[in-house]
Amino acid sequence: ASLNNILMSFANIILNQALVGYGDTPVAAMGVALKSNMLVVLLQIGLCVGIQPLIGYNYGSGNKKRLMQVFKFTRSEVIMGMLLTLFMIIARKTMIQVFINDAEVVSYGIRMVVALQLSAPFIGILFLCINTIQGMGKALPSLVLTVCRQGLIFIPLIFILNAMLGLDGVIYAQPAADYLSILVGIMICMHLFRSMEHREREN
Repeated sequence: ASLNNILMSFANIILNQALVGYGDTPVAAMGVALKSNMLVVLLQIGLCVGIQPLIGYNYGSGNKKRLMQVFKFTRSEVIMGMLLTLFMIIARKTMIQVFINDAEVVSYGIRMVVALQLSAPFIGILFLCINTIQGMGKALPSLVLTVCRQGLIFIPLIFILNAMLGLDGVIYAQPAADYLSILVGIMICMHLFRSMEHREREN
C-alpha cells in the first residue's frame, strides 16, 4: 500500500510534467478530470475490497468452486462500471463545473473525462483481481499488479505516448495502462487458479 501511494504521487508528478508542456490549462483540467473519475474508481475499489475476506475463506478451505463463484462477481463489477460510465458521460460537463467554471478548462476537462471513462466499465476487473490475489495470500503477484496501473505500466506509457501522439497521448495514457493492467491481472489470476486446481488433483 505504501509503495502504491508513493508510485501514485510519482506518476502524478510525471503526468503533470508532461501536461505542463502544453500549458497550464491542460494541467488544471486533468486535475479536475481525475477528481471526477475517482467517483467511478473508489466505488469499484470499495466493492472489491468487500469480497476479499470471502476469497480468503474459500481459498484457505480449498473450496475452489465457491472461490470461482465469488470471482464471477466480475459480471456485477462490469455492470456497475457501465452504469457509472454512463452517468459520467452524461454529467461530464456538470461534474467539471462543480470544481471549476473556466470555459477553457471545462472544455479540456470534458475531453479528459471522456478519455478516462474508456476503461471505466472494466477497471473493476483489475481491482477484483488485485483483491482476489491478496485474499489468496500471494503477496508478490499482488504487489506487482497493484503498482502496474499507476507505476510499472502507466509511467512508461506517458513518455511513449507523449512522444508519439503529443497531448492526446498523455490524455489516453491512463486508459491504455488500465487495459494492459487488466490483462496482466487476468493472466495472474488464471495462473493461480490453475495452480490451485493442480494441487487439488494431487491431493
